[in-house]
Amino acid sequence: MRNLRPGYRVIVVAMAGLLATHASPALADETGWAIGGGGKVYGGYKTACQAFLRETEQGDVKYVIDRFEETSAGDQRCYHKNAADKEPAVSYTLVYRTRRTPINGQAWYRGSLRANRTVATTTNHFLGPGVYYTTEPSVARSYAIADYSYAWVRAPKAKIKPATVIEVDVDVTSLKVLDFSQGEELTAFEDILKATKLPGLNNLPADAKLSIYKNGTVNPVAFHNAFLEYLKSKQHKLTDFQVIIGPDYRHNSKMIVLRDQAVVARIDKTAATQYEFVTFPSKQEVIDLLQEVPTCAATTESKCKVWSERAGMALMNRRGWRSNHMRGGDGLHYFLRFGDLYIDGTYMQFHIVKKADPTAAALFVGSEVELRAELAEFPQKEGEKAEQWFERFFVPLADTYENSQTKRPIRFGFADDGRAVLMDDGN
Repeated sequence: MRNLRPGYRVIVVAMAGLLATHASPALADETGWAIGGGGKVYGGYKTACQAFLRETEQGDVKYVIDRFEETSAGDQRCYHKNAADKEPAVSYTLVYRTRRTPINGQAWYRGSLRANRTVATTTNHFLGPGVYYTTEPSVARSYAIADYSYAWVRAPKAKIKPATVIEVDVDVTSLKVLDFSQGEELTAFEDILKATKLPGLNNLPADAKLSIYKNGTVNPVAFHNAFLEYLKSKQHKLTDFQVIIGPDYRHNSKMIVLRDQAVVARIDKTAATQYEFVTFPSKQEVIDLLQEVPTCAATTESKCKVWSERAGMALMNRRGWRSNHMRGGDGLHYFLRFGDLYIDGTYMQFHIVKKADPTAAALFVGSEVELRAELAEFPQKEGEKAEQWFERFFVPLADTYENSQTKRPIRFGFADDGRAVLMDDGN
């Protein structure tokens, strides 16, 4: 019998900013383990499962733990069986993470690689330097993906440690807080956004400029410059506040930056690990974000040449996700990769979409297995098989597309003025 996690919340948490390269010190943790719906919290998942089995035993029946299997969320499946059984166990009960102590203040969430749990960004974007949190676990997963994907594009072959999601207990009553995420303060900030200079878009009407932010296409540097103007208009300085709360237009939510490292250390002692994962965006998440990026047809070759750049920039602008820009074996075809997820909108460039089916999707998002299977269904050039299609267009010449002059990998990043661009790694 499978016992699912009661009231299970998928809590994956936000982190904005650059990844650190140094290790984090040993940190306190209020993480406990629970099983079933009894409400008891244990110090370890094995202890929790053992206690659960003792409680469910009746008469002469004795249960033993056969094995544990970790889930994609970092919880544990405890496989158990009657002690008299000789075969491997087929039934399991989920042992899941929970908090040892209740939240007394506000619950904030943060997701990062383990080494970055308390590390502040020094980048002048969004709300400026500090450690970023969120109060909305439902939107935080994409920030954790951004953090993980940034590490992956820099070292695709490296073994990246899972992102760790923590929940912290924050008493804001003793902190100096600026909140312009709602009401009149938000209106004042958005009036400044309307007057913000945007690369190539300065002639847009004010409301059109604002909509660029509000529809999720966020320019982080321009946002930060507008934020500084807002502070100036209110006669504030960054140093006046320990906590700043502003709008998160990417997710229709709020972002929080904690600027006081001493407070970061203090609240981290209340941290409970909620979630651990190694993941990239799902197929559907990528498809949803690329709906407005036109795919290309055989008659529009110019769009085919830049499709991968447009798609990669859209993913980074709208969610902060960094994908790898790949160049196929023919030297002319470009596509995107998130781990094992292939992203391509140029099928029609290869004349392989069924001409008899005008509704055939020109956008492909899926695994290598799915891609090979789909290519096999398309009519091929005479004498050329699906395997040859794959080798020709989707097997990369190198791990990533490299600058022909510097020989360094090309990544999606932000220029000094906040534009999403392709640039050499390390710039």
